[in-house]
Amino acid sequence: MRVKGLIWILLIIVVLFLVRHFFLTPSAIPSAPAGQQPVPVEVTVVQETEFTEEVSSTGSLLAQEEVTLRSEAAGRIVEIGFREGAPVVQGQLMVRLFSDDLKAQLKKTKASLRLAEDRINRNQKLVNMQGISREEFDRMLNEAELLRAEEEIILAQMSKTEIRAPFSGMAGLREVSIGAIVQPQQTITTVQRLEPLKLEFTLPEQFIGRISPGDSLNFSVAGQVAGRRAVVYATDPLVSQSSRSMRVRATCIGSANGLLPGAFAKITIPMKHIRSLLVPAESVVPVLKGKQVYVVRNGIADTTGIRTGVRTARSIEVLDGLNPGDSIVTSGLLQLRPGSPVRVKSKTP
Repeated sequence: MRVKGLIWILLIIVVLFLVRHFFLTPSAIPSAPAGQQPVPVEVTVVQETEFTEEVSSTGSLLAQEEVTLRSEAAGRIVEIGFREGAPVVQGQLMVRLFSDDLKAQLKKTKASLRLAEDRINRNQKLVNMQGISREEFDRMLNEAELLRAEEEIILAQMSKTEIRAPFSGMAGLREVSIGAIVQPQQTITTVQRLEPLKLEFTLPEQFIGRISPGDSLNFSVAGQVAGRRAVVYATDPLVSQSSRSMRVRATCIGSANGLLPGAFAKITIPMKHIRSLLVPAESVVPVLKGKQVYVVRNGIADTTGIRTGVRTARSIEVLDGLNPGDSIVTSGLLQLRPGSPVRVKSKTP
């Protein structure tokens, strides 16, 4: 038993010696190798800068007004009063349905109404002299009132046989022909008012309160080199539960020449001016757990983890990890290791 105890003591001593020799000696601590040449680098000094945050989105162009004309009644088309793709004016006849039967009913009802009114006029004096009973005279009045109601019903039915443009605009492609029998709710054509066009897009809910009516934005469509401008006029107060975004609508500035409703648009929205720390995009190094930069202190470059925000064309906003006045490396990053000595070639304020 004593021999076994001595063996265990010897093993522990050997293990402690190895740990001290290989893991606790100064040579095991990461540091720049003796005599290592400084790496030539370029640095920039981090400063708080004012910039305009830009948000990108996509959307679609919409007509200022758009309606699909449908038939309210069944009937045969006897007249088409528009040309496909041509301008129309408010109140213009688009389609007329057969209505001769309704016109005959209206004529008959009007004749009956005239007889009823004449009868009332003739018996007005008799009822005052008690020549006829009040009850009989009231039946005459009621009969005339029913005929007037029937006349209004026929006129309402006749109005459904004429489909007119609700506003001035451009007619779409027609879906019917003369002689066709249409049914209620059957599509006839569309009418669109194109001036000015509207632009609809969505923004994540994080931008609620950061865009409001009157804000300007830029957009472009396929096939057109020049960009366009629009002004926000409304935001949807409801956030979509599926996409967690809100709808925004803007009015396009300028003529709609070359633009059509339904076209896809790429949108750039300049947000408010803010002050923040900006670093060149080339200085940020992606790593497994986030992003980092090389900070130079006393001629030694070391890594510092950062939390980033908005990205612009050339810079990245740093929300956490740097302070104003820090010097960060912008070139020679591939040659650097944590603790590497550096030689600053140039320094940008």
